[in-house]
Amino acid sequence: EIKNATYEFRKDSDSWVSNEDPTNNVYTFDQITHNTSHNIQVRVTKGSKEIESEIKPVRTELLPTPSITVSNYIATFYFGAGCASSYTCRWHYDTGGWNTVSSSSASWTNNSSYYSYVEGEISDGYNTTSESKGFCGKAGCLL
Repeated sequence: EIKNATYEFRKDSDSWVSNEDPTNNVYTFDQITHNTSHNIQVRVTKGSKEIESEIKPVRTELLPTPSITVSNYIATFYFGAGCASSYTCRWHYDTGGWNTVSSSSASWTNNSSYYSYVEGEISDGYNTTSESKGFCGKAGCLL
């Protein structure tokens, strides 16, 4: 950290940005697409003089996508490793609330007589991947 310096940051050729406190030398970029390469640049100025500038190529991690299988009116959600430690993994059916899980899979049985939709989702806090499916209930298939 350089005393009384201003820190500015940019991703690729986007506009320069800084924190609310421009002397803060850390910046978090929001809404960066997973599994994508970027050039992150920081420049440090003191008054009107540029003191330092650096460009770092970075690649965001590949965010896994959940999968869903349906068999005998049971939807099974597969999230893979990392639920609770690296990612938020959750699922829901129809208009029901989200169910957060810490294991690599979860299941739900459609005991209704309606066609239902299920969705699984994995998030790293910035990006989200999801999968959804529809299937008939155990007691029939009213639409």
